[in-house]
Amino acid sequence: MSAKFKLLLPFLIIAVLLAGNSFAQNPPSPVNKITLKVTQLKDGTWKVKVDSINGKKNNTNIDSVKVNKKTMITWEVEGTDAYFQFPDNIFDKKAPGTDTLSENYTVFVKDGHKLKLKIKDDDSLVGNTYIYSIFCMKGRVYAWGDSPPKIIVD
Repeated sequence: MSAKFKLLLPFLIIAVLLAGNSFAQNPPSPVNKITLKVTQLKDGTWKVKVDSINGKKNNTNIDSVKVNKKTMITWEVEGTDAYFQFPDNIFDKKAPGTDTLSENYTVFVKDGHKLKLKIKDDDSLVGNTYIYSIFCMKGRVYAWGDSPPKIIVD
């Protein structure tokens, strides 16, 4: 079993157990850009929240977000440094104004900074769900929606 798979296995198990608990609000179609915030709640839990969809403000705790091919996703990190890890290369490496992932699909984001990635224009991504993780250095815990955060390409 690869190290990457071992890291993602607990998230996959939780995702199966919580199947059906998805983003309660249907985003407008198409989703051209979405901003997500990684923030700590009063109880100390780190959450991924929708800040805006296509520039329209929103404030929803999520466990998944539906996007389209070519959607620009921005994560804003508040209150902690964070490591992001994605299971597959679903992002356009050459899109202008985007950040770069390592060859292991990971990136470190400092407190107060943003991560910008654009979904590839690739039909093979459509209909798939991609579970990713955000490890928050403050507290040394993972950020959650209501389960591991997910990107669903519609």
